[in-house]
Amino acid sequence: MFTNHKNKSFKWCFLVSFLLVNIVMHAQERKVTGKITSSEDLLGLPGANVYIKNSSVGASADMDGNYTVIVGEKNAVLVFNFVGFQSVEVPVGTKNVINVSLKPDTKALDEVIVVGYGTRKKSDITGSVSSVTAKELTAFPVLNAEQALQGRAAGVSVMTNNGGEPGAPTKIRVRGGTSINASGDALIVVDGFAGVSMPAPQDIASIEVLKDASATAIYGSRGSNGVIMVTTKKGKPGKPVIEFSNSTSIQSVNNKLDLLDADQFAAYRKSFTTHTQGALQIQTGKMKFIVKE
Repeated sequence: MFTNHKNKSFKWCFLVSFLLVNIVMHAQERKVTGKITSSEDLLGLPGANVYIKNSSVGASADMDGNYTVIVGEKNAVLVFNFVGFQSVEVPVGTKNVINVSLKPDTKALDEVIVVGYGTRKKSDITGSVSSVTAKELTAFPVLNAEQALQGRAAGVSVMTNNGGEPGAPTKIRVRGGTSINASGDALIVVDGFAGVSMPAPQDIASIEVLKDASATAIYGSRGSNGVIMVTTKKGKPGKPVIEFSNSTSIQSVNNKLDLLDADQFAAYRKSFTTHTQGALQIQTGKMKFIVKE
């Protein structure tokens, strides 16, 4: 009788201990929510990753950049990352809501080249890609972007119209006479629109010259002579950007001759004709002409 009572007491103690452990474990686990945005436009980053450091527990942000992750440890650290942005580590502590704003990683973006339907690393491209930045395009005053591109990219030849007609288009050759159609110009793509004219140099953010066949395959036969991809500058919500450009020049003439102007020349001719008297003799060979006023 005593033994049965002792066994029942042991079972009740074990059950109570098990329930207490579960309560403590559930009390340690809590839900952490928040939003992952970009520091440039403060818009949500869909598909951004968040995970607990040194573990495989994590989640992905929805279309608006909102996330939810279950954190069990009190000293847990959340790691936020996204393609093209710098990773951020935030200690959880006692916080239940953590909002993070990621900064663009310019070093990583410089290694990515837009090709066809997607992007590739610069080291993975077998063909040649030339890049021209906005700073290089506006380094000196030019009339159009074609002139600014001249001499900035290897293998790109910019030729002005030989006829000299006002407003005549400038010819751009990629790979020169080695193209499939040596007489055709390179295809200009501005913000995804093919076959448009080149914008002003002040409106261009960057220029990518695609020479590789795999990079130009999306454009078909139009890209056989190379593709010039132009990305224009865009505004940022909540962050107005004002740019001002100015150029000055000084012209001077060396060894300038002291000549008469129009009024001085007319006065000289008038003085010469009124004060000439007598006859003017003009002798040519053996013949002599006398002209009288």
